[in-house]
Amino acid sequence: MTLVAAWVRRTGTPEEELVVASDSRLSGGLTWDQGPKLFPLARGDCVLAFAGDTAFAYPVVLQILLYLQDFEGASTRRLPLEELISHLEKLVTHLLRDVRELPAGSQLKEEFHLLVAGRSVLTRAWRTWISRFDAKKQTFHLVKPGRQHTSVGATLIGDGAVEARKLLGSQLRPQRGRPLHLGWEPFDVLRDMIRSQKHRTVGGPIQLVAVQQRLATMSFAVMWPQWKKGKLTLLGRELLEYERTQRLAFDPDNHEVLLTWDYLDEPEPLSTKRKRLKDEGIDPREP
Repeated sequence: MTLVAAWVRRTGTPEEELVVASDSRLSGGLTWDQGPKLFPLARGDCVLAFAGDTAFAYPVVLQILLYLQDFEGASTRRLPLEELISHLEKLVTHLLRDVRELPAGSQLKEEFHLLVAGRSVLTRAWRTWISRFDAKKQTFHLVKPGRQHTSVGATLIGDGAVEARKLLGSQLRPQRGRPLHLGWEPFDVLRDMIRSQKHRTVGGPIQLVAVQQRLATMSFAVMWPQWKKGKLTLLGRELLEYERTQRLAFDPDNHEVLLTWDYLDEPEPLSTKRKRLKDEGIDPREP
């Protein structure tokens, strides 16, 4: 199962970014805390995520990723995001109609959800869709999140989403009556819920992806469970001791972004690296 949060974050500049975060736990007869649940699409304008039963979710996600690899228009944004959503509805409906011999009374098709969040080039607006399966018509739809899936500007789906919405609402109560500007509050709610271990199906390292306003997606490595004495993780997977990644590393408590690819004992803050390079006579803008 899962807890996924998506929201638009003010960056401290005139620009915004869309952030999607999730836990990493797969469960259902087992517990495995390194399952990828966020999939930044190569087209650069959106992120795909899932919550719920992996028996349907993983095959569907893989088929979507394979479709994007195979069709140049979909992978390069020649197909606008809204048209991609329409096609995905038809694609997943076709896939799910081929499922047979389900156990009597099973509702598995309705126990997984997809989330697509990104920026529309047609409207220049941030958009979020969540899935809904019409059991009567046997059709799959991606629709605008309803009130049952949103809280103070954030979309939350999966196990623990009800509690997460309450926690987020209580954190942002002082902002009531003023324009709402989200920062890292949804991330903090997800982080704290994972650490509390109150929800059996929500756990493992936080996964973090951002969609920039200039239409580029970035996956962050996260030092987990804390920056000090934590381990570097990327989309749920704990990196091996000798591994380094060119992804920026994220401090889950201070929300600081640090470099990781210098093979140092400790990741180096970006500001510190720039100063060090200047002191060494190296242009810090060079790769």
